[in-house]
Amino acid sequence: MSAVNRVLKVVVGAAFLVAALAVLGLGWVAWSWPPTHPDVPIPQVEASEDPEVIERGAYLFHAVAHCTACHMRTDEWLALEAGAKGVPAGDRVWELGPLGTLRTPNLTPDSATGVGAWTDGELARVMEHSVLPNDEPALMMNSAGAMGEEDLRALISYMRAMEPVERAREPRRDLSLLGRLFLLTELRLFASPRPEALRAPDGPPPGEDVSRRRGEYLARGPAACAFCHTPVDPASGELEGPLFSGGDPMPDVLDPEMEFIGPNLTPGGALAGWGEDDFVEAFRAGRRFEGSPMPWQNYAGMTEEDLRSIYRYLESLEPSGRDPGPIHRKAGWEAGEGS
Repeated sequence: MSAVNRVLKVVVGAAFLVAALAVLGLGWVAWSWPPTHPDVPIPQVEASEDPEVIERGAYLFHAVAHCTACHMRTDEWLALEAGAKGVPAGDRVWELGPLGTLRTPNLTPDSATGVGAWTDGELARVMEHSVLPNDEPALMMNSAGAMGEEDLRALISYMRAMEPVERAREPRRDLSLLGRLFLLTELRLFASPRPEALRAPDGPPPGEDVSRRRGEYLARGPAACAFCHTPVDPASGELEGPLFSGGDPMPDVLDPEMEFIGPNLTPGGALAGWGEDDFVEAFRAGRRFEGSPMPWQNYAGMTEEDLRSIYRYLESLEPSGRDPGPIHRKAGWEAGEGS
């Protein structure tokens, strides 16, 4: 056999092997999707009809946990006035390029198109563990903040008391094989139960006065500040850097050619020179950057006590010298480039 024939035989063999592996890989993705998590327990949480509990839930839903930031259409959400309550009828579309499309569900208690048919425990499992009633993952819910049992009960109580809104059902997800593969491997955090690193710390009871401890609970828990302002491994959910040392890039919701990044909030970082009053005033003002994914208009509805608590917690952190770069910059920005 000539050298040329031997080379051709090797090339053909290699190509066949690659094709076979590709077919096997696609078969594995098709067989493995969607993943299910039947072992995740359903919390024993029951909604309350107590007006004070429902009012607390409304505050958590709209201001602290900013649920409307994902469960309203983008244009509707961006149009909200500072501190206003939107209608969480879902239909926010996340275009993920070659990975596919995700659409957020209707969170109102409409039985046909919302969550009215879910039990209190099933709602709690989605909020606490990011697992749906059918045991499939609630994709992307791990980016929402976890919360203590008392706050979880209040949140669900408010969701039960909301006015139901009927909205035509659209497919919640239309993922390509590549998208499914990434969610099973590189992005499995978003298709898995909430990891321990993203669980809420033990917090003080609702209504506690201004305190560093309450600020930690809010910032690491229901307000979800830690997720956007800390490097997180999208595969494991482990934190890849010091808490609040700056996050990972997030797309500009209005301009796909631009991106935002959660700045370093430890002492000496982006808040250097800010006093406690400055922090509160900044949040009261509402949206600061037009296309930012930061829910400024939601946070504007937080109480002064809660905002001051968060500030005091951030000021108590160990300083980090990490510089994540310009807050608003071209997508794919790398160190050494301009904004």
